[in-house]
Amino acid sequence: MRIATLVSCMVLTSALGCGDPLRDRRVELLGEEDANFPADERHRPGQPCTWCHNAYEGAKPEMSVGGTTFFQPPDPEEPPFIAGGFVVRLLDSDGKTINLQANACGNYWATPDQFDPVYPMRTRILANVDGDLVVNVGMGTRIGREGSCGACHTQQKTPFSPGPIIVNAPDPANPPFPPAATDCPPPRFAPDMNARDFTFD
Repeated sequence: MRIATLVSCMVLTSALGCGDPLRDRRVELLGEEDANFPADERHRPGQPCTWCHNAYEGAKPEMSVGGTTFFQPPDPEEPPFIAGGFVVRLLDSDGKTINLQANACGNYWATPDQFDPVYPMRTRILANVDGDLVVNVGMGTRIGREGSCGACHTQQKTPFSPGPIIVNAPDPANPPFPPAATDCPPPRFAPDMNARDFTFD
């Protein structure tokens, strides 16, 4: 009986709309769009890009990887703020490399046509210093299978997260301060997922 039901769902997916309640639930927990900003390349800095930008959820463009870079304010108790203009370099297990330019709101991404990674991957964040790309910060561990940086890099450091992707100030003597006004939405991070978030009626 279970096999017949599963086969029916697979065959009639498009007609009956058989979905994935776990994936649907995690997208629901990300919340609604910020009504003060358009849903464009600037939206949802800090959130897991590929949770929505995939063939299943249908947000365009479809993405294979994506994330957001941040500065840490002088007061570590304050939330991080956008760090645009950095370059995220990815190297996959097949030897493919790509440089992704973070936009003014810190967001960067690649489509599957641009970069279809073989996991695990390594990454470095580069800064433009006098016309040369130099390493600003490196990730010590490998990226195992998750294309959304924000899925692991949540707002709070936990046993499961190192916290947001924090880059170093290009000029340590003049560290950046949070802008008084910006065209970028405030950062939004993935919620702390736990068992009670995934109970279904």
